Amino acid sequence: MKLLYFDEQLNSMLEYKILTKEDINFFVGSFLKFLNIESHLKKIRFSSFQDKDNLAFYNWYTMILEIDYDNLINDAIDNYNIETENKSDFVLFINVMILSSLVHEITHIYQNYHRYDGDVLSNLINANSNLLDIIEEEEYNEYWNLFIVERDAIITSYEYVIILLKRFIKNERMYNFFLEELALNLTCGYKVRLKKITSPLQIVNKRFSKRILPNLSMYDIYDSLKYGFPITRDEFLNFGKEKKKIITIKNNLQG
Repeated sequence: MKLLYFDEQLNSMLEYKILTKEDINFFVGSFLKFLNIESHLKKIRFSSFQDKDNLAFYNWYTMILEIDYDNLINDAIDNYNIETENKSDFVLFINVMILSSLVHEITHIYQNYHRYDGDVLSNLINANSNLLDIIEEEEYNEYWNLFIVERDAIITSYEYVIILLKRFIKNERMYNFFLEELALNLTCGYKVRLKKITSPLQIVNKRFSKRILPNLSMYDIYDSLKYGFPITRDEFLNFGKEKKKIITIKNNLQG
């Protein structure tokens, strides 16, 4: 699923002014209205989390989105290498990181809205979300980037960012940086051995549920990686060689 909402006025300020709480409220509200899923967000609450790595959290049941604004800014600053990056891109990088976190949470809202649609993907996402309700925090921290609900949100946020940077901001340098980050996250969690490859879905299923997995042959290599579905070792290695081509074609960014 690609969640694509871009606001011309908001985009015009990304290189010059760090997004405020008011801008964040506007972006999230407008995005959800565009997707027609406003009913699944009751409130945005700006909070202060003790864990500085915790930037935002959407509760699927209360439908409240909590955001630590200071953590968002500080995390972006911590990830910006002032020695190697273009200093003029500093504000843009912070804003891109903010938008990435917001799109991550918007993806969870979208998942919640569609969790009972009944198709293969929504069934897997629903099962995943139910699993996250009952596992221990230690297990979640160990497996979190293997779960479909999180992989979908991580990859969707990077898709949004590369499209924004390529089509609207036209910052090739930063676009290439985030494209590489997207490629890394697509392949993250796969265990590759000499003749065998184990997918995130298989790892999670073996550890927690041991269900018979549905037929997932209708998904191409990109979507299979995005959701952590089983693929062949040859497909995995080929993606490594053709990653930029596959990513740009899938996101309509070729040329």
